[in-house]
Amino acid sequence: MGIGIPSAPGVGNQPLLPKVLATNSAGQSIGSGATATTTNWTLSYDTHGGFTASTGVYTVPYTGFYQISWSLGGLTTSATVFATRARLVNAAGGTFDAYVSIPAVTASTVPVGQSTSICLRLQKGNTITLQAVNGGPNALTLDTGGTLCWWSINMTND
Repeated sequence: MGIGIPSAPGVGNQPLLPKVLATNSAGQSIGSGATATTTNWTLSYDTHGGFTASTGVYTVPYTGFYQISWSLGGLTTSATVFATRARLVNAAGGTFDAYVSIPAVTASTVPVGQSTSICLRLQKGNTITLQAVNGGPNALTLDTGGTLCWWSINMTND
């Protein structure tokens, strides 16, 4: 027996569940003490067209459970270790903060990041964004290599 979602595309009772994978492509700079929605993503795939890469907003196409995973990281010229965090924001209410301690690095070193994941029940029409919250003394530039700054959204069931 398959998962049934009324009017969802797919074959028989095995619909194609919504899936998104995006990587950071802009090297967005997050100022000291600033919070910013991550924007200018490059889509690897978006099965239902719910993700707007330029604004970083995902509109939920079906009510159900979603596995949301992400990683944010990059370069800073800070001379000290500082904490930053990724924040998943559901416009209908609620946030989930993942705190990440990013060691001090410079442009001559490898950028660092941290990934996390959460499963949420979202309602059709909800919008979610991924924010970077920089708690450090200097700006943080998000990595553009695709391995440190990414997020994926996968509907698991209803």
